Amino acid sequence: AASAIVNYRRARDLDPQSSLADDALWWGGRLLQAAGRFDDAAAQYATLVSDYRGSKWAADAGFGRGLALYSGGDRSSAARIWSTLADATDSDGLRARFWRGRALTEDGDAEGNRILQALVSEPAAAGDFYALRAEVLLGKNVAAIKQPKIDARTPDWKRLAQYLTDVRATETADG
Repeated sequence: AASAIVNYRRARDLDPQSSLADDALWWGGRLLQAAGRFDDAAAQYATLVSDYRGSKWAADAGFGRGLALYSGGDRSSAARIWSTLADATDSDGLRARFWRGRALTEDGDAEGNRILQALVSEPAAAGDFYALRAEVLLGKNVAAIKQPKIDARTPDWKRLAQYLTDVRATETADG
């Protein structure tokens, strides 16, 4: 893995304009993180985010930077990184808010509990994975006090069959 880390970085450094430069930073960062080199991984992700904003990896690298810092024990820096991502209205924003709240809570900052509670209370987040995880951290989603709501609807078999027929036709036409 050590030689792969070096070669990924070298690939980016040899040609920063290459269409593979962002891939090299991403996969190098992942290897650094897996090797426990959290500060190096965070720095690599930061480079990817700043130099390749349009990359398919940019959003994940932004979150990964925070996760690398968190994994290395720097929860306050991780929370700052995630605060910049928490305004997104999609699942990435919910994920960043959950992890920010978790990091602050683990650091003993009461703001963390407020963030987690806001996530749980937000109607748009109802049923979301990260809202449910926030409930668990807050002790509000324990099987002894809250039963799951399972809606056992009958599948629309005709619609599913039509979808499969359409997908098969598309795949056959594409070769």
